[in-house]
Order: sequence, then structure tokens, then C-alpha cells
Amino acid sequence: MKANSPNPFLTRLRLPVLSISLGLLTLIGCSDEPEQQAPPPPAVSVETARYVDVPIQTSLPGRIVAYEQAKVLPQVTGIVESQMFVEGGFVQKGQALFRIDTSSYKADVDSQDAALNRAIANTASLKTQYERYLSLKNSNAISAQQLDDVKRQYDLARAEQEQAKANLNNAQTTLDRTVVRAPISGKTSRAYIDQGALVTAGANTSMVDISQLDPVYVDMNQPIDQLMELKKSQGSSEIGMIRLKLGESFYPASGRLMLSESQVNPETGAATIRAVFPNEDQNLLPGMYVTALVNQGTQKAVLLPQSAIQRTPKGDAQVYVVDQQGIAKIKPVVTSGLYQGKWIISQGLNPGDRVVVEGAMNVQPESAVTVQSASADQGGGSAQPAQSEPAGESAQQPAQPNAESES
Repeated sequence: MKANSPNPFLTRLRLPVLSISLGLLTLIGCSDEPEQQAPPPPAVSVETARYVDVPIQTSLPGRIVAYEQAKVLPQVTGIVESQMFVEGGFVQKGQALFRIDTSSYKADVDSQDAALNRAIANTASLKTQYERYLSLKNSNAISAQQLDDVKRQYDLARAEQEQAKANLNNAQTTLDRTVVRAPISGKTSRAYIDQGALVTAGANTSMVDISQLDPVYVDMNQPIDQLMELKKSQGSSEIGMIRLKLGESFYPASGRLMLSESQVNPETGAATIRAVFPNEDQNLLPGMYVTALVNQGTQKAVLLPQSAIQRTPKGDAQVYVVDQQGIAKIKPVVTSGLYQGKWIISQGLNPGDRVVVEGAMNVQPESAVTVQSASADQGGGSAQPAQSEPAGESAQQPAQPNAESES
């Protein structure tokens, strides 16, 4: 063995010693680093719960009904010569719609006119004779019997003249009815008869229908007990105001309930209530089915933004409430729909509760939070809000420097 060759046993001893030394150096180096700081509590915005009067809305199925509707029926018998309107267009009251053949009716007018002229001539002749006989009465040139006979003939001639005049007026009216006119203003349906068709006076076959569409009625069915409650609450300005839902959107104008038009179906016991809606653009057409939201009273409730509501896996509603120590706690609540874009909370909250409305996604139950901003205005309800408990002092504390970045 050479004198300068390394000893294998000593080499194996040096390696563990070197590893231990490096480990000690690493621990010493780490001990000089600062400890890691915990993140600040998440920042949230809260609203103070206040109970206000919120309208109670009932959803009812409804159907559009024309405000006024007329069936145009023929008043004379004859052949339709022409149609004088555009189907589906708007017509004014008195506007000509159809013209029926006038030949026979015009001949009748001419005949009655001739009869009237004969009656007028006969009356004039007898009037002259009667006046002459009347002048001769005092001279005893005629007898009293002769005078009476002439007077009776004159009176009969005058009556026949009036009859002839009435017959002429009747014939002229019948002739005028050969032009079929609109009984009301409104929108026409399609024509139910064609040019050249025979129509008969007195038949119940409509030539065309006319509907007045501004305004329109909405008829809805409602249980009679709800109708009685609605009548009791009629004094409020909010009661009776109705919104219409057309598919996924709302009709822009509100309607007015007409309780005097209510009728009860004896077979079902349900009441049919009627509302009237403006329809200037005529987007509401008779026969359309709609959903009506009827204000039927008020309830005390809290209005919260939709961002404040959290849902459990079962779909139950809950909110985070910040207590006096700044700890966020979960409270189950009961929602009753939406009003003016906010959730109606009918149960679960106490007046004065500070409800998290922004930043709830970053909050854990029973964890500390930083109240970044607070608002007591909920912007809803028609009455003054109920008295609430004063908010805690923690609501007035300024936000921490990192609160905004953590929210």
C-alpha cells in the first residue's frame, strides 16, 4: 500500500460530520428570517336591518280583453259591391267599410218621393177647397155638411202627406245603410265576407269585427276570500296597482283594478276581477294570456340587496350578521320574493341587525370581519321604518390599510 493513499475508514467518518455542520448552518440562517403574519380580517359592507311596509303581491293568470268590441252586421240584404278598408288597420267611428248594391233601394226612394209629391199636390188642392168653403159658410151658400166633408178630406190628405214623407225617410235610411259604417273606432279583424257575396239583413253573421285597444281590460281569476281582503285594503294608494309580466319582461305601464267589475263564478266559487291598462302602442292584443302581479296589502319586512342572500345546499336562504365584537354569524331568513330589485325578508332578522351586503363570499362563519362601510337606507316601503336598536361602535371603526385589497 502506498503511503499517500487516503484511508477509506477516515473518509466515511468525514461525510456525516460535514452533513451535520451544513444542517446547523441552515438552521442558524433560518432563525434570522421574520415570522409570517396572519392575513387581516376580510372587509365587508353592511346594512342595518329596518322593517318597512312592503306591498304584498299576488301572481294571477290573466287574459287581455278589448275595452270595447263590435261585430259589424249587415242591416240590408244585397250583394257586397266593394270593401273600403284595410284589414287589420285602424278605422274611425262612422268610416265606410263595405258598399252593398243600391239599385233596388234607390228605386224605392224614387217611388216614395213620387208618392210624397202626389200627396203634397192633393193636400194643396183640398186646402184651397176647404178655405173657399169656409168663406162661404156665413153666406149660407153651402151647407154645414159640405163644409165638414171637405174638412175631413183635407185632414186625411195632410195625414197621407205625412205618411208619404215618413215612407220616403225610411227608404232613404235603408238606402244609406247600403254603405256599412264602423260603429266604433278601433282595429279591424280580417273581413269575413268577400266582394260579391250575398248578405242578409238580420243575420247574425259578422262582416268584420272592430276592437278598441286603447285602453284594454285584463280579466283575472282569484279566490273569493282573497277578493274580500283586497276590498278591505282598498284605501291604500298602493292597493290595486297591477303589473303585467309578458314572458320574461314586464309591461312598462301599470294598470288600475276595477273592483266594481268583479263577478263570482257560481260553479267554481272564484271571482273574476278586471283591471284596465293603457295600450297606446297596442302591444296588448285581445286573447293574449299574461301574468298579473296584484298589490293586495302590505307587510312588515326588511329589504336587502340580492348580494346579501346566501343559499345552503338545500336552497334555504341565510345571511351574515356582524355582532358587536365584529364577528360574522350566520342567520337563517325567510324570503318572500323581490320588491324593487331587493329581497323581501319577512322573518329571521331583528331591527338593528348589521347584515353583510358586500364581501360575503370572503367571510367564514364565526370569523372576524372589518366593516368597511355601513348604510341604513334600504330605499323601499311606503311607511316609516320601525324603530331599530343602535348599531355597535365597531361599525364606525376605520377600515384597516389592507382591508380593501382583501375584500
